[in-house]
Amino acid sequence: QTLLCAEVSQSMLNSLSIRDFAIISALDLRFNAGLTVVTGETGAGKSIVLDALSLLTGARADSNAVRAGMQRAEVSAEFGLGELPAVQRWLREAELDDAAAPESVQLRRIVRAEGSSKAWINGRSVALVQLRELAEQLIEIHGQHESLMLQEPSRQLSVLDQYAQNDALLAAVREQAQQIKSIASEMEQLKTLSSSGGELLELLQQQLGELDKLELAAEHLSVLDQKQRKLAGAEALIESLEHVLQRLDRDAPHSASRQLSWAQAELSKHGQVDPKLLEAAALLESANIEIIEANELVSDVRQELALDPAQLAKVETELSKLHELARKHRVPLPLLHEKREELRTRTAQMRGADQRLAELLQAREEAQRRWQQAASKLSSKRQSAVKKLVRTAEVLMQELGMQGGKIAFEFQPRSTADFSALGAESGEFVVSTNQGQALRPIRKVASGGELSRLGLALKVSSLAEQGVPVLLFDEVDAGIGGAVADTVGRLLAKLGRAHQVLVVTHLAQVAAHGAAHLRVEKTSDGWQTQSSVKHLDDSARVDELARMLAGHITSSTQAAATELRERALAAP
Repeated sequence: QTLLCAEVSQSMLNSLSIRDFAIISALDLRFNAGLTVVTGETGAGKSIVLDALSLLTGARADSNAVRAGMQRAEVSAEFGLGELPAVQRWLREAELDDAAAPESVQLRRIVRAEGSSKAWINGRSVALVQLRELAEQLIEIHGQHESLMLQEPSRQLSVLDQYAQNDALLAAVREQAQQIKSIASEMEQLKTLSSSGGELLELLQQQLGELDKLELAAEHLSVLDQKQRKLAGAEALIESLEHVLQRLDRDAPHSASRQLSWAQAELSKHGQVDPKLLEAAALLESANIEIIEANELVSDVRQELALDPAQLAKVETELSKLHELARKHRVPLPLLHEKREELRTRTAQMRGADQRLAELLQAREEAQRRWQQAASKLSSKRQSAVKKLVRTAEVLMQELGMQGGKIAFEFQPRSTADFSALGAESGEFVVSTNQGQALRPIRKVASGGELSRLGLALKVSSLAEQGVPVLLFDEVDAGIGGAVADTVGRLLAKLGRAHQVLVVTHLAQVAAHGAAHLRVEKTSDGWQTQSSVKHLDDSARVDELARMLAGHITSSTQAAATELRERALAAP
């Protein structure tokens, strides 16, 4: 199934291809700019398109997403990058750009039925972290759970930081916080060493001295082992080589060499009778030459051998000491050299513990100073940004049916001893959803519908400052209706002027504002259930809006739907 919604722009989701995902067999979509709404009956699978896109953002792969009976699900998408130079630069630096099409990028991911998955960028296999890093510059997905997460203060602070574009400042604070933590850990270890006193240092020096007296290199151990085997078996080896030489040496009366020489001479004498005998004689001559060479090699080895009990005792004594030390330190013999280096490091640490502690104290002070500088800049940016954010969100609250509502952000200073990776303060939004009410934390005030509207107000306020081109909303209008729903649709359409917006909705008032309208339908042949997507023209849109308004289509519901659509088109 292929749908063409409209002409594509340069910086947006251009196309989406889905194969055997959930209850979608095959779907190919091309998207338009602005607001696209996705509707359908309850349970039709409206969210499947967004679920498929979430796979391209690095979301966890679930084998249940693979269509029943299929081996794998596949999702791919193409994004235009004409207005995203930072993304183009990221692709070049990661060597994932496509020189033939630098103003677009293709993302692809497959999920196999057994649960494994793979990802590609521009046809090149990538790690999931790379896919996630790129996708977060292209797509933001906002579901119903986003509103629930707003009840968590830590999440509220991240909303503010996202709005203020504090990524660089947060990274600087986080880096210094990690440095302070690392220094504190090393200082604790050194203090433990120092508290052990001179007895431990003396023991370490003694153990190191024992190991330093012996050669522990792997090559030496191998040579030592071979020498021990050779010396230990010298007597038996000498006897065996003597017997071999008696059978190979051409000077011995019954040696193999003499026998071959005699046979060669006999065959050569009768070579005129049959040429084959001369050929056989030549082969015997070659064999005899090889026997003579083998004899010389064996003779050389025999001459090198001598019974030397003193040398054998020396080698075995050295090996015995090595094995004893390996047992003492509870390591295999080949790893004894690593144990020596460990002891050397610990000894050096203890000898220089006081000096190193002084160095670390100075380093900690410097890291704390840098943390305070970075945290101060972050705090200043937060204080400046929050004023604009709450002012914008407060205006939207009035439009979303919370007349007289107020919103603010209360900061709470963290302990200066914490040196938190999140900065010098925590904080949360406090709201009053009705005129005259005191400001209180969101988690203590907002009802389900109010929470949804507050979340939308904050999202719309913050996203206006973001450069992410594609925004996906999954039923964020839950719990609202009537005139407020119409306002939500208008806000989303307005957001669509700066971003490409895809919204899954069950409200006709929201759907009426879409620049394009997709309807998801579910069918069954008695064996399998399948979802399909239809692009609705103007007439079909009116029918769908009528269904959403009243559950059925009549002339009166069509008239209401037509009026709703005309009002949406006339909205500023």
